[in-house]
Amino acid sequence: MPYLDYIAPALLRNAGDMAAAFESAWADHGQDRVGQDIPGLLNTPLGATDLLAGDLMWIAFRATLLSLLFVAVIILLSAAPLLS
Repeated sequence: MPYLDYIAPALLRNAGDMAAAFESAWADHGQDRVGQDIPGLLNTPLGATDLLAGDLMWIAFRATLLSLLFVAVIILLSAAPLLS
């Protein structure tokens, strides 16, 4: 088995994990330090569950997007033996 075929799936999983970890950590840090928008958002018809759902959807979107971009690179490098 070529090394690229061996390591590509692991790098794909790592890309998704790191994207989700970064997005979730930065959202928490950014709300605490930079933006004081949570109290303002809670004074609208939005509830806490709406804000949480929005954050989770954003994290899932970013992780999916970065994983799909990584899949495109894997396909361009012909490191996806199951797809060819």
